[in-house]
Amino acid sequence: MLRNVLAGGRLCLARRLAVSVWVLGLVAAASSARAQTIDQFDASCCAAENQVTLTWRTTGGNSPLLYIYGPRLYLRPNENGDWIEDVGFHAVGPADGSPRSFTFRAPPGTHRYTLSHGAAGDSKLVRHATVHVPRPQMPQIGAPPPAWLSPFQPADTTIRWNANALGPGSSIRITRPNGSTASPTATGEYAVPHSEVAARGFGRHLYRIEHCRLDAAQRPHCSEPATVPVQYGMAEFTHRRVAVPSGANVTLRWTGPGNFWALNSGSLELSAFVSDQERTIFQPPDGRHVVRLASCFLHPDLVTAECATEEARHRGRGRSRRSRKWAIGWAEATSSGSR
Repeated sequence: MLRNVLAGGRLCLARRLAVSVWVLGLVAAASSARAQTIDQFDASCCAAENQVTLTWRTTGGNSPLLYIYGPRLYLRPNENGDWIEDVGFHAVGPADGSPRSFTFRAPPGTHRYTLSHGAAGDSKLVRHATVHVPRPQMPQIGAPPPAWLSPFQPADTTIRWNANALGPGSSIRITRPNGSTASPTATGEYAVPHSEVAARGFGRHLYRIEHCRLDAAQRPHCSEPATVPVQYGMAEFTHRRVAVPSGANVTLRWTGPGNFWALNSGSLELSAFVSDQERTIFQPPDGRHVVRLASCFLHPDLVTAECATEEARHRGRGRSRRSRKWAIGWAEATSSGSR
C-alpha cells in the first residue's frame, strides 16, 4: 500500500517536472525570438563626394550575416564606367551591442536601403533607411545663348560659365554636338571653332557642359548638363506662323547672321532687300501667305554679295546637304490672315 503511494507520488512529481521543463522551454524560445531584433539602421551622406555610410545594430539572429539591398557603385578596373549592384552581405553587429557601419560610393539620386536579418525559423527581419546623394552644382552659363555663327565670316564663338562658383577640385566636361568630349578645363570658357560647327551643317547644335568632381575612387561625379545651343547658318523668323484679324497689319521679325536680308512672297507681291530685321506688311489680303527669308552679306568691297538659306542646302541640285553659300535660295516662314 505504502509502496503504491510512493510510486504514484514519484510519477506525479515526474509529470510536474516534465511540464515545468516544457513551459521553461517555451519561455526560453519566446525570449530568444524576442531578442532577435534590428535595433538601428541609418543612412547618411556625404562625408566625401557621393559617399554613403550605413550604420546598423542588431541583436540575436540565426546567422552571422545580414543582407543590404540598395544601390552601390562597384569599381570596374581599366574602364570609365562603374556598375551598380546591391550593397550585399555584411556581418551582424558585435556581440556587445555596439553599431557596425560600412561606407561606399553611390550614384546620384534618392535611394532606399533595406537591411534583411535572419530571425528564428525561416522569417526575416527588415528595416529601411533613405538617403539622398546630390549631384555637383550645375555650371552657371554666361549670357547670351544661343550663339550665332555666320556662314559668311569664319569667326569663332565662346561659351562661358562661372568657374568661381564651382569650388576647388572641380573640372568641366564638355560634350560636343558630335558626341566627342573636349578636354576638361577650369578656365571658365571654351572657344567653339567655326569649322567645328560648320562641319555639321545649318541648324541648331547643342553643347553640354557638366561640372565634375572626383570621388574616392578617382571617378568623375558630374552634375546634370547645362546645354548651350550654337546656331549656324541662315536667319530665322521669330514666329513661324502669325495670325491676325482681317484688315490688320502684320509685322515679321527675324534674327540671325547677315547685314541685309531678302524677302519674297508671290501672294503678297513682295520682293525686297531690307537692312533691318523686321518688315511690316500693311493690310494683307485674307488668306494664307508664305514669306521667304534669306540671309545675305555685302562684303566690304560693296560689290560682292551672297545669300545663304536652308532651302538651298536641301534643294541645291543634288549637292551635299552640308552648309554651303548660295547666291539664290530661301528659307520659309508662314503668316496667315483670318477670314
